Amino acid sequence: MASSKKTSAPRKLPAKSADDIAGRRGRSGAAKYPRHSLAAALRIPRAILDQNAGKEATLAEVAGFIGVKSTSGPFNVEIGSATKFGLLDRPSSGRLRPSELAKKILRPQDPRQELQGYREAVMLAPQIADVYNHYRGENLPDDKFFANALTDKFGLPAENVAEFKSVFIDTLETAQLLARHNDKIRIVDVSGEEGSAVPPSQDRLEKLGKAVKSRCERHVFRHDAFRRATWQLLREDIRACCFQDWPACDSR
Repeated sequence: MASSKKTSAPRKLPAKSADDIAGRRGRSGAAKYPRHSLAAALRIPRAILDQNAGKEATLAEVAGFIGVKSTSGPFNVEIGSATKFGLLDRPSSGRLRPSELAKKILRPQDPRQELQGYREAVMLAPQIADVYNHYRGENLPDDKFFANALTDKFGLPAENVAEFKSVFIDTLETAQLLARHNDKIRIVDVSGEEGSAVPPSQDRLEKLGKAVKSRCERHVFRHDAFRRATWQLLREDIRACCFQDWPACDSR
């Protein structure tokens, strides 16, 4: 009589939580850009300020401040996002504290500081700053062409394009660097504003140099002695005017 062989039921693997999946993506994706929007990346610095008076804290303490149990996976991804925006400092291994930039945003001392802080954070964020600088003063291209530019020009993996675009748009809205008109999105160039955290682009500097040169040549004799004096003043005028509108410069 043939003996019957018992077959054990296949062992059920535990279901993967959304946090586990997000944590693995954070490790494997190796994204250079912050994977959280600027507003979302402020959660940890805000919690340390509110619950620990802004003093440095251990990773376990910080996790407790925001109500999570694990100090790995998604928690590490969130720390990485805040760090890439310049919102967290690491005074020593395994310890965190809000940066001066985070305090500028979350505890502003005058009405302009919060917005200036947001814009400084944009300019610190890898790839976010690059894409902003490339398109500022222009409309974003349609989705298909924007996606192509992100992969071809900025080196984003195709699977990260949708996530990057969401983070990019949300972040620029927070920093008031984006304007919507019908179905178009325009990236606002604020480099000409006084006290702006956004440096002027190379194109703007070149235009300023040409404009200053043209103005000087209209009012200065073409003699060599005057020409040399004019060029000595050019550098001072460009430095003084590159963050201002020309009407302000005309009063110089």
